[in-house]
Amino acid sequence: MNLRLFLSILFIYTGTYSYTQQLKLDKGPEDYQLFARDKNDSATVLFSGKVTDDAKFNELRLKVYKDGILYDNKSVKIENREFKFSSIIQAGLFQYRFELYHQIESVEKLSFIADNVVCGDAYIITGQSNSHASSNKSSYTSPFCRSFGVKTGYEKYTDEDKKIRWGLATGNCLTCKGDGWEKGFDGGWFVKNPYGVGVWGMELAQLLVEKYKKDQPDVIGITHTTLYTSYVVETIKEIRENISKDIPIVLGGYHPTLRPRESINLPGVDAVICGEGEYILSNYMDALESKSELYNIPGLLFKLSNGSYFENARAGWIEDISSLPFPDYELWEDVDKYLYFIQQLWLIGSRGCPYPCTNCEEVYIKDASPGNRFRYRD
Repeated sequence: MNLRLFLSILFIYTGTYSYTQQLKLDKGPEDYQLFARDKNDSATVLFSGKVTDDAKFNELRLKVYKDGILYDNKSVKIENREFKFSSIIQAGLFQYRFELYHQIESVEKLSFIADNVVCGDAYIITGQSNSHASSNKSSYTSPFCRSFGVKTGYEKYTDEDKKIRWGLATGNCLTCKGDGWEKGFDGGWFVKNPYGVGVWGMELAQLLVEKYKKDQPDVIGITHTTLYTSYVVETIKEIRENISKDIPIVLGGYHPTLRPRESINLPGVDAVICGEGEYILSNYMDALESKSELYNIPGLLFKLSNGSYFENARAGWIEDISSLPFPDYELWEDVDKYLYFIQQLWLIGSRGCPYPCTNCEEVYIKDASPGNRFRYRD
């Protein structure tokens, strides 16, 4: 079963370690590395490098193990002191081990190992503080949920931090401490946290790994606020280059509502939701599933095949927000883990605001769609 995995910082490559000084790897897998799968549900793992002039061998052997069973076994000739080859691994709930050998006097000697390598999908978790809050009650871990590097908070990213590479993702924070942290008031927002993806990230990871085991997302939705435009652009770029070129990406939130044409023209974006998204997103996904036309979905802008876009009429604010259902907490098997902040769950009792404060986005957003912006639940 294919699987998407988690990633908190974009992956980069700076080299690998070899057991012999006569072999220098320029490219190769790392321990715990995640390789993004391609359209064939696989990934190509590249090896390249050189051997020193005093090397007594001219051939390498690669052995790849999939869950402990030999999966690939090949010999590679070294030409002009250089080598380059690859191995293809399949996406899914599998772990791979790469062993590279050189041979001296008919004896194979281990040159390089990379263990616990996986292939799947990557998610980039971005947003404001609640999107990456940690909790000492977040205990879930899985060999198939990976992260890269350090969540730095407000602390400076140092040369020592750069040495932290791939590892198992966590919603906890081993470097967090203090009374606020212990009581659940402090989400560890400002503390460096290696491999930290936050409570929400690990809850989603657990659902994907243990419950849904879904092959790939149908749609990728991104909340876009003006302050985080650069992060949204980077996220979309990473998705398109390393995850999928085809899965629809839809933007929603304050910025697309106020600047829909600017948002739909961002590279990689397929659709934009203007206004409140409960019904618009549902109608959009129903249309995708039934392969219906998108021209009759109010509040939606969408890309056309020629690269231009079509803008439907605005949908208007939802008149009766009391008609929107509350979350079905019976579906949350571990709702207590969400009580990391002052031991409470958030409740939205109203939407909009009746006051015209000039420093607030409500001055502009209230006119972005027809209807009464300020509403409250009965």
